[in-house]
Amino acid sequence: MITQDHLKERLDYDKDSGWLIWKPKIGDDGETKRWNKLFSGKIAGCVDKRDYVVINLDGKAYKAHRLIYLLVTGIDPEQIDHINGICNDNRWCNLRQASGSENQQNRKRSVNNSSGFTGVYFHKQRNKYRAIIKLNSKRVQIGEYDSPEEARAAYLSAKSQLHSFQPFLREG
Repeated sequence: MITQDHLKERLDYDKDSGWLIWKPKIGDDGETKRWNKLFSGKIAGCVDKRDYVVINLDGKAYKAHRLIYLLVTGIDPEQIDHINGICNDNRWCNLRQASGSENQQNRKRSVNNSSGFTGVYFHKQRNKYRAIIKLNSKRVQIGEYDSPEEARAAYLSAKSQLHSFQPFLREG
């Protein structure tokens, strides 16, 4: 695994903008090395197809938010959550350490969701809308309702009580 010291040699981080900037690599002779004459002072990385900033360092691709967390804190946590849900927004105020279960509390509505509301689906056999929430990786049924709006209200109420890491819903 890459170390905090190695990152400090290679990259600067602007907490306000969220960008990592390449540092010049100085050789033993005091001269800037060729590879970093081209990149020194420039923003590191590019945005991948899932909207994460990815940086190639020493022949390996890393997600920028993981490098940033290690660079700033010295910790390589299980997961890092983008608080506002924007994966390429790596400002320090938008990053927080999370467990896998906590990170799932901040998920957007699935593209396969046909009810239009997170945590709500239509149960055909019972002709009802069900509200479901995940808690510690287990599905918990909240109840069955006549309308998707009623099921959504029940889901939001349960979320505010059960999801302390992310008690409000981020739709999108």
